[in-house]
Amino acid sequence: MDILIILVVVIIVLLYVLYRLWPDRLAEFIKGRVFEDVDEGILLKFIEASRIRREEIDRIDLTWRGWRGSNLDLVMNVLSGYGDAFKYALSMKRFYFRELLQKVGSVKVVRAWVIDASRIGLIRRIEDPHGVTMYKIDREGLGVIRDYIIRALEELL
Repeated sequence: MDILIILVVVIIVLLYVLYRLWPDRLAEFIKGRVFEDVDEGILLKFIEASRIRREEIDRIDLTWRGWRGSNLDLVMNVLSGYGDAFKYALSMKRFYFRELLQKVGSVKVVRAWVIDASRIGLIRRIEDPHGVTMYKIDREGLGVIRDYIIRALEELL
């Protein structure tokens, strides 16, 4: 009787182990079949796509050359659009992306504003003591933008 109970327990344990190992082996087999003919370069592209990339932002030269080559639409959009991002950034002077996101409320809007504001030289990317990216309003950039707008208005008047 004791041998029968031990035999039943051993069979149940073996079935449980097979039940737990079978899906893993099946999954490995399917994964091997699926990716068997895929080029390794393609797989590496998918791995690379999931990593965060820091892109270099091209600066725009804000020298007034007349209305034909003007970037005034971009400058005015950065200063007055994007959900008042400029107003919030100016009030904070130094800010993290997430702080501005809390004020504006949209990741897409904040990301676009940060890129455009960096392009015209309004903000600079800095790092805090822990290596986290922060943004700071650039006084020189603000002066260049002011001069750019004044020259545009002088040409109108």
